[in-house]
Amino acid sequence: MASNAGVLALLLLSAAAVGALAFDVKEILSPEPDFSTFTKYLTDTKVADDINSRKTITVLVLDNTAVAPLAGLSAAQLKDVLSVHVLLDYYDPDTLDRDFKNKTALITTLFQTTGRAADNNGFLNYAEKADQSMYFGSAAAGAPQDSELMKVIGARPYDLSVIQISKAIIPPGIAGGSTAAPAGGSATTSPATASPKSSGDKTTSPAVEAPKDGASNATSASPKSDPPAGSASSPAKEPVSDASSPSEDTPDDGTASAPASSDSAVAPGPASGKKASSAERTVAGAAIGLAMALALVGGL
Repeated sequence: MASNAGVLALLLLSAAAVGALAFDVKEILSPEPDFSTFTKYLTDTKVADDINSRKTITVLVLDNTAVAPLAGLSAAQLKDVLSVHVLLDYYDPDTLDRDFKNKTALITTLFQTTGRAADNNGFLNYAEKADQSMYFGSAAAGAPQDSELMKVIGARPYDLSVIQISKAIIPPGIAGGSTAAPAGGSATTSPATASPKSSGDKTTSPAVEAPKDGASNATSASPKSDPPAGSASSPAKEPVSDASSPSEDTPDDGTASAPASSDSAVAPGPASGKKASSAERTVAGAAIGLAMALALVGGL
């Protein structure tokens, strides 16, 4: 009987350790009524399940007004467009500003992993303007780069980041998405020439930095203040973390990537020290659970 009690305690502790590593994007979005339509779309298309199954992810979300262009899409098109709004690495205003010294980058999206993305439809261009405003747009030829980063809705460094953008990003290859304005119209950013970004001893992530002609690597902008915890909103220039983590997916050009770690609480803000890997955290959680179980068994 004592032995059975010890085994049960071990199973419960192991389950708790594993559960601490999981996250659910809907837990961040559900308390925000302004994003109810986008949250429903994520749930209905099962894209939310794809997000939650990954280790390191950033979701670009739309409020109930900006999401309107998605209403007329078919179920398949809606899923593809939502997948374009899921970036395969952890980003927030601080990491974007710091990691991309040239202020431009080509970023891999979840849509790229489906096998249906062609002509750069599975990538986004990122650009930071002189006034520090940040923009995203499809990397497909002719697509506008006019979806501005508005604010951080919530984050769980360095696993999940949820950021509001101003406009839906619909690549031309999906439901005839919009194209850039002709000469004389709004300025756009062309797809960035990719060169791998690196951070110390970390594995290269799928997002790559695009160099500028005649420009040297400049130091990043001074750190900004952290956004509020949990699902609270914060200004677009506020950081959530002080380092980005690599993605687990590999873009078409063969750039290697690696899974990132998980934390136990939803909270935007930088983490101190070197991040532990997901495997190290899993081993640590299992070791703690096993030690506690053995202590219980010994007491019995």
